[in-house]
Amino acid sequence: MMAAGAIAASNNNARRSKWRASQPYYERGSWNNDEEGPSTAWLCIFTVCGIILTTTGGWYGWASFSDPRATNVAIYNQWVTNWMAPDTGGRAALAKSTFSYRVVSPLLTTHVCPCQSACADDACRAACDPCNPESYDAVDPAGARAQAVPWKPFQMTEDTGDHLDRVNKANNDSDVLGYTPLMLTIDEVIPAEPAGVWDGGRWTGHRWLIEIKAEEPGKPPLTYFLEDKSDVPEGGERGITLLKEVVAHANSKMCRIHHNNNMHDHQCWDRVAANNVCMLLNQTSSGGWERATGANGKGGNFGCHVTIGNFPDSEVTYSSYCPGPPGAQTARLTPVSHPTCDFSQLRLSFRSGTDPHVLMRQFTKGTMDLGSTPTQTWWQGVIMVVVGGLLLCPGAALSVGKCVEIRRRRAAENKRAMEFDDVAQARRGAG
Repeated sequence: MMAAGAIAASNNNARRSKWRASQPYYERGSWNNDEEGPSTAWLCIFTVCGIILTTTGGWYGWASFSDPRATNVAIYNQWVTNWMAPDTGGRAALAKSTFSYRVVSPLLTTHVCPCQSACADDACRAACDPCNPESYDAVDPAGARAQAVPWKPFQMTEDTGDHLDRVNKANNDSDVLGYTPLMLTIDEVIPAEPAGVWDGGRWTGHRWLIEIKAEEPGKPPLTYFLEDKSDVPEGGERGITLLKEVVAHANSKMCRIHHNNNMHDHQCWDRVAANNVCMLLNQTSSGGWERATGANGKGGNFGCHVTIGNFPDSEVTYSSYCPGPPGAQTARLTPVSHPTCDFSQLRLSFRSGTDPHVLMRQFTKGTMDLGSTPTQTWWQGVIMVVVGGLLLCPGAALSVGKCVEIRRRRAAENKRAMEFDDVAQARRGAG
């Protein structure tokens, strides 16, 4: 009896070995062996990406049945219509108003140099102590000398910037209306080379106090001082600084590589220059002018543009490059390089709060794009679904193969179980 059992066990082991040898996919197949098949990690990545793309594509297809862009275009075209209205439009109001400025501090002062005045020849003058007969000195803006400075007008100009081209390109030159832009600009407000030197991380030059006046016929004028509220010194001195240092958010390594190792006070710094001044004014209900406020905190003012991400800039914008004409290559400010900036190129400009360019940048958060058409949205959805389906194909194929393999393995196990049952019955018969 024991001999019969040993024979049955031996035969069973032989059958099991023979069955395993006949099933190489189960033991060494692509599903269980990374060397002979695709990586399970890549398979999961393809599957997840395919599901995400397919779902997003379906959502885009559903969204294509609505047309929010048509609503946005209608809003923009209404802005253009209101701007271009002959008598009541924002452009007409800007054109009939008067805008002027004056620099009230520092002012050019003529000094008397006694030694040079007493000399009769150049040799004598050369032996005198240095004396600059002219210099810019800070004065009281409320004093008689500052108030005697005459007002100078801004110049009306049709903005020749590329923002209209950007609007058309972002919207495929479609059904957006064109318009004639208008803004006020002035150059050569500040001397080309104002006095001052870098004292460590501080510029010793004057803060320039510029008074602005906007007059609508028959309305009280708006008068204010141009100030950089993001940079107010401890003494509360008013005006704008032409050069300064701003914090660069970089560690010591990045500061050494990208910021010329300008590290002090436990922080990394960049040197910047006043590069543009653009003021945004809104019309009041009574027809006068007021400053656009509130964008940069309580009581804060903001400039004409909104950057991508809906971050409004201030009236005075700074750059790592010296001011210059639009498109011109100017010098970069670094602690190891001290270029002489030509601040006579610093431009002051006005824009109306009803200018379609300003409204467009605020509405689109700086992208100038009013959205996709239903056809564009539909095709975007189709592309996503197709790409997602292709990514799902490997997972689907291997999943089907896995199911087939499981069925095959279970059938083989059932067959082996039946063979074991036959052996058991034979053992019982022999006993």
